[in-house]
Amino acid sequence: MFKNAVVYCFFFVFASLAGVAPSPLGGEAAFSARADDDDDGGGRRRGFSRGGKGFKLPGVPSFINPCSTPLGVVSGFAGVACGGRRRAARARTPAPQRREEIVAAGLRPDDIALLQRRGFEVLASRDSALANGLIARMRAPSGRSLKSALALASGAAPDADFAKNDLYRKTSRETFRTAGVPCGPDCEAFTLTGWRAEVGRCAKGVAIGVIDTGADLSHPSLAGASLIVRTVRRDDKPPSGLQHGTAVVSLLASDAASGVAGLARDARIYLADAFHSEGGADAADAYDIVAAMDWLRSEGVRIINVSLSGPDNAVLETAVRRMIEGGATIIAAAGEPTKGDAAGYPGRYEAVIAVSAVNSRLLPSRLAARGDHIAFSAPGVGVVVAAEGGGLRQVDGTSFAAPFITAAYAAGAKVHPEAREVTDILSKAARDLGAPGHDPIYGWGLVQYTALPRCD
Repeated sequence: MFKNAVVYCFFFVFASLAGVAPSPLGGEAAFSARADDDDDGGGRRRGFSRGGKGFKLPGVPSFINPCSTPLGVVSGFAGVACGGRRRAARARTPAPQRREEIVAAGLRPDDIALLQRRGFEVLASRDSALANGLIARMRAPSGRSLKSALALASGAAPDADFAKNDLYRKTSRETFRTAGVPCGPDCEAFTLTGWRAEVGRCAKGVAIGVIDTGADLSHPSLAGASLIVRTVRRDDKPPSGLQHGTAVVSLLASDAASGVAGLARDARIYLADAFHSEGGADAADAYDIVAAMDWLRSEGVRIINVSLSGPDNAVLETAVRRMIEGGATIIAAAGEPTKGDAAGYPGRYEAVIAVSAVNSRLLPSRLAARGDHIAFSAPGVGVVVAAEGGGLRQVDGTSFAAPFITAAYAAGAKVHPEAREVTDILSKAARDLGAPGHDPIYGWGLVQYTALPRCD
């Protein structure tokens, strides 16, 4: 008996240290482990417990039985109740299921009414030329997964397009460093591309669309610029900051005397403010990006700079395709490297001009995606831009390479109204940096303005 008691005590100490405590349940000792935490990828923690079939300890005296002595406290701490019953696990309140937001295009008024009867909450809707009918932003019915909700919606309105209302981010890191000495047209980014003010003047009066955040219109660099701003972002979220849009617009429209030379200073810039604040970061959703393109189309804008990137989206793809079929040229930042082609849109869509970024040594930026869709490269590391609130900054990202290509298309538009003609000129004149010809890192190479017309 003494021997059995020693064995039991040794095992009890060992099990307690391991987080497992024995307790006799119906003549057997069962075990319950402490709940383990396991991150399921969504920031939540999951707990679980393990139980064993137990074992018998014959002849163990009651004075060391954990259920008949103060040691029973330890047994209870480990999750086992004495008296032959296991303590009930604490009930967990299930987290409320997130209702996914969906964007729908090509709807009729009766489609919306039917979707509402099916449990969809319509948050906003409007007429859209690019959607060929109504476009709507809605929440999925309660308890429905995204896949299930999309199937339900497609069944209710089979002639419409439905997709998740995806978010698109700026294609840059917020590395707004102090700029140092303003360099204007003598900045290295400008000399590497062969840009001169005479070339920039060819864009005089050309309409350029920019889909971005808003911009600091009081910045001295933008004084005298032809800027038309339209807010198209949703009003149920806080507005985005102005830093990114100010930087992008300054590369197109700044007064060279301010320290940043506008690549197309005399163009008419139509800025669509499509970004809102989402989880502490700025984002534009598919619904608002289509709204931006609808506005630019209504204004007759045919050259559009899109310094944003995100997932493939059927509704956005249709809008982009219809814009291009209508004669628009869309220049998009390539975005950051990703696995496969899960991101990088709209830059990956057919006929969109995707732009990568290089540094002053003509090496590819670590923030630039790769792929056969890359059309051109442009400076995108340490580029001097205007900063929100005044002053200048240096920035990194394909967001700031895209305006170099946008300005080149604007400069060639008067003499070569067909975008394919400008593409042919730029691809032949580009400075080949990688494998001979077109390659997935640099595209056709570093853009060169030297082949474009000069307007004195």
